[in-house]
Parts: sequence; C-alpha cells; structure tokens
Amino acid sequence: MNQIEKIQRLKRVPPGDKWIPIEGDGNVLESLTDGIEYIFQRYGSKQFFVDAGLGIVYSVESETEVVEKPQTKYSIYGE
Repeated sequence: MNQIEKIQRLKRVPPGDKWIPIEGDGNVLESLTDGIEYIFQRYGSKQFFVDAGLGIVYSVESETEVVEKPQTKYSIYGE
C-alpha cells in the first residue's frame, strides 16, 4: 500500500514569480524553476504539487510497503 504525503516547501512572495522556502534561511528564489531545483537539491524530491491559488508548492513524498510473497515450495523437489 502506498502512503502519499504532501509537505509544504515553498510559498509565493508577491509580486511576480518569487518564492521563499518554508524551512530555510529566508532567501528569495527568483522563479518557480529555481524553487523546484532548491527542493530537489535540499530534499531529493522529484514530485511536486503546485497550488497556484494559494501560492504554495508541496513536495510529494510516498512510502511503498514491500510485501514479500511467500516462496512457493514444490513437493517434487523434496522441499
């Protein structure tokens, strides 16, 4: 089962296309592309959700549970 979590990473600063990291040193990133690159470099995230109405960028983090299938035993081999 996949667990998906959106983590708020950037907030838009008007006017224009400027963004500040939520958890950062307060420096202003000059474009959305710069902001996404910042998230990738800092957190390693490769999936994003942009809420243009709220001016927020989220990274999408997912955890996949690995379910191991029991190994099949065959009686012909004496298992």
